[in-house]
Amino acid sequence: MRHTVRTIALFSLIASAPQGQAAELITQSLDGSISLSGSAGLMTIEANELVYDGGQRISRLVWESDAVGLVNGTLDMELQNSWKARFSASGGFGGDSDMTDYDWIAPFSTGEGMDDWSDRSRHPDTKLDHYYRLEAELSRTMFEDAYSTLGLGGGLRYTDVKWSAYGGSFIYSDAGFRDFRGRFPDDERGISYRQQFPVAYAALNATHVTGDWRLAGALQGGLTVGARDTDDHWMRALRFEDRLDTAPVISANVEVGYQIMPNATFYLGAGLEKIFEARGDTTMVDTTSGASQTFADSAGGDFSAMSLSMGVKGRF
Repeated sequence: MRHTVRTIALFSLIASAPQGQAAELITQSLDGSISLSGSAGLMTIEANELVYDGGQRISRLVWESDAVGLVNGTLDMELQNSWKARFSASGGFGGDSDMTDYDWIAPFSTGEGMDDWSDRSRHPDTKLDHYYRLEAELSRTMFEDAYSTLGLGGGLRYTDVKWSAYGGSFIYSDAGFRDFRGRFPDDERGISYRQQFPVAYAALNATHVTGDWRLAGALQGGLTVGARDTDDHWMRALRFEDRLDTAPVISANVEVGYQIMPNATFYLGAGLEKIFEARGDTTMVDTTSGASQTFADSAGGDFSAMSLSMGVKGRF
């Protein structure tokens, strides 16, 4: 992703959004052992859908969404003996989405670089159908003093995202190199793509308080387990179902807060997540006849997300 440009643009959108769009409120039980929080912000996400033939990449579809609205709810529980449990759910909606489809088909492709494609289609009228993430984590505080805490834990996370591309333009190599150009009907759905990524991870969590300032961060590393994706080519009545192997996952988030009132803190937060490319097998299904065929080690997919937030946390 073009992180620098998008980060600046995304942060500008958050800063100019209504206060409720990036604010967080938190409700806590009387003894402080249970708390509920809800937040809102913006994020950018990207997924790569890859097709291989004999180990050679022959297709890449790049799905992107910027300035996606993000809402989140979290339940935190303080357990006995320094143990903590956290459950969270996030959902994304709207934003500006786009898809570009590249193919490298012999004899017209001139190489394997991004500028060596034989066929390309662009679909600026792409919609984010859904994005949601569910997470459960159990951790234990390993170190604590008057200013800082350090905890270790592990958890499970599930990410589900889907796009649909409509209309667009194409350049194909038919009788010659990039010799055939045209457009798809504007309102016709061409391709839908869905990724489902279950993840098991280990986590390192830390906080530090100095006066009215509070710094919190988390680093997670894990693996996908039983991941899959689904591609529907609506014009061709074909569905491609991929079963993806294990792939590494990393994520990090940081939050800087300043206590502006005894029960309120102003904060700036940022989060990153990267699911590296997972490879797997593809089953092609004719959705009209039901006939299917499986291709070994022909699929690949990855996912990344970046979020920025700012607002106020209230404590009651």
